[in-house]
Amino acid sequence: MSSFGVAFKDAITPIYRPMYNRLRSSLMIDRNMDPRTTLFVSTGGRTGGTWVSQLVNFDGAFRLMFEPISRERLLVTPGLARTLPDNRLQYIRPDSTDGELVRRVEAVITGRYRQPLTDQYNYTPRIVFNKRLVKETKSNLWAKWVHERFPRMPIMLLLRHPVPAVMSRYFKYFDLPVDQRASVDDPARRQSEYETLTLGQPELLADHLGPLRSVIESARSVFAQRMVVWCIQNYVPLHQFAPGQIHVAFYEDFCLNPVGEMRKLRAYLGEDLSDHEVARIERRSTKPSSTFHRTAVHQFQEVAAIRGYEQIAKWLKRIQPQERSEAAELLQAFGLDAIYSADDPKPNPNGATALMRANAPAPAAH
Repeated sequence: MSSFGVAFKDAITPIYRPMYNRLRSSLMIDRNMDPRTTLFVSTGGRTGGTWVSQLVNFDGAFRLMFEPISRERLLVTPGLARTLPDNRLQYIRPDSTDGELVRRVEAVITGRYRQPLTDQYNYTPRIVFNKRLVKETKSNLWAKWVHERFPRMPIMLLLRHPVPAVMSRYFKYFDLPVDQRASVDDPARRQSEYETLTLGQPELLADHLGPLRSVIESARSVFAQRMVVWCIQNYVPLHQFAPGQIHVAFYEDFCLNPVGEMRKLRAYLGEDLSDHEVARIERRSTKPSSTFHRTAVHQFQEVAAIRGYEQIAKWLKRIQPQERSEAAELLQAFGLDAIYSADDPKPNPNGATALMRANAPAPAAH
């Protein structure tokens, strides 16, 4: 597309797109509302979740529902809204039976929920769907609760290495020279908000974070505090689910072997991956996600041909020695160094399985 065409499209999109999204969302039909036909993708912010979800939905068979619960704060009660700065770490105990929260989640996973932004990334003329893919970025600490309420709904927990995820979440900060990073904001205010976010929920503290309180409080830099948030987001579900209850996947593995990861996901869903789908998956894996900013597309195109190791390892050239040290210490403190290292971009899936194995029910006594 010419520069004029790009400029024209950018000018008219804010005008027509909201109306188009509202119309499409209102016209969509979900023919099968069984939760078993919904794939729930639970992950954190800036983990490649949109790219992976669109890769999974390469053929447009799913109605892709983009962060309906987190973005619209459907589970944020008035009491929680008063105490937490945001809902990144919202925790719901697995045994909670709050009927209103259950009804709100059920409306989403059965497809009854309608919201224009939720349906904005369904790039297909199709309006009738038999299954849904719900992608969420602030759901890891209540994914087990959803599983307990809807145990037959498939869930994929998607992880990405914390260092590039953290850098992407606050990219302007990490683009500054190292000696300027400390003066970005008010350290005292930031520390207060951080401790409210991480330690402000008594149930979360009692169930999971109590033994880690001193580690959490000791994080002072922006990098360390955001590392702690990443650790909490993944520590909790990995200490709740047992192997086989959900499908654990890694952004890096999708980058390195998209077809292989799709085969694993299909196996979890009880389906096969046909030969004619392989080429379509490979083509889709070279495209950016819908949340990838236009100004960065040229950069993506440069690395598309080498989307493998080089793509997942770019952060190794940016991380500072102090940040590497903080990352290693925090991963070890949370026991997540079994999965990720501060020196290696590739995950160790066996480490996640080992953590989850401790959650398996004890064998019944005879």
